[in-house]
Amino acid sequence: TKAKQLFDSVRLADRLDQQKHPHTFSAAARKFLQHQGTLVKVGDIDSRNQNEDQKKLDKDVLPFFRTMDVSQITKQTINEFLASLADRKLSKSTRNKHVGVIRKVLKYCSDAGILKSLPTFPSIGQDANPRAWFDRNEYRKLRQTAQSYAKQGYVGHAYVKGKSVRRLVYSDELFDFLIFSVNVFVRISDIKLLQNKHIKLIKSGENVGLAIRPPESKTVDRTSISMRAAVPVYD
Repeated sequence: TKAKQLFDSVRLADRLDQQKHPHTFSAAARKFLQHQGTLVKVGDIDSRNQNEDQKKLDKDVLPFFRTMDVSQITKQTINEFLASLADRKLSKSTRNKHVGVIRKVLKYCSDAGILKSLPTFPSIGQDANPRAWFDRNEYRKLRQTAQSYAKQGYVGHAYVKGKSVRRLVYSDELFDFLIFSVNVFVRISDIKLLQNKHIKLIKSGENVGLAIRPPESKTVDRTSISMRAAVPVYD
C-alpha cells in the first residue's frame, strides 16, 4: 500500500510539473490568475473578483481538474465535477459561480491559443429567491408610523435573549433614515459606515442629488448617485 501511495504521489508530482505539462488545468489556472492579477493592478477589475476566483479554484475546482489537460475538459467532465459537489447541497447561484471560474480559465486558454475551442457548458439556471420588499401601501404605513412614533416620543426596547438591554427613543431621525436609505441606492450595511466625508452634494441645472462612496462596500467599490428626496433629509 505504501509503495502504491508513493508511486501515485510521484506520478502526481510529475503531472503537476508545469514545465513538462504546460497544458494541464493547474498550469492554465496559475497563468489565468497571473493575468487577472495584472488587470487588478491596472484597475480593470476589482480585487475581490480575483480573491473569490482563487478561493473557488483552491477549494473545489483544482482538486478535481488539476492534472487534466484543458483539451480533455468537456460538458460531461464539468457535469461530473458538479455531481462531486452534490452532497454539499450548494445553491444554483454557487454552482454557477464554480462553472464561471472554469469558463474563465478555459476562455483564457482559448485567447492564448492553447485551446482551439471552448466546450459547451452546462446550464444550471438561477434560484428563485427574490428579496423581501414593501409595496406602496406598506411603505406609506411605515413612514406614517415612524412619524407618529416620533411625535409621541415613543420608547421602545432592544432585546437580547429576551432581556431588555437598551431603551430606544424614537425621533424624527428614524423617519429621515427611512427616506434616506430608500433613495440613495446604497446597502444598509454600507450606510452604517458613512461619514459626511463620503457624501457630496451635486447639482446639474435644476437637478440635485448626493454622490455617495461608502468606505468599504460589500460589493463593487463605486459612487452611487441618490434621488432628489435624499437631499433634504441629509441636510
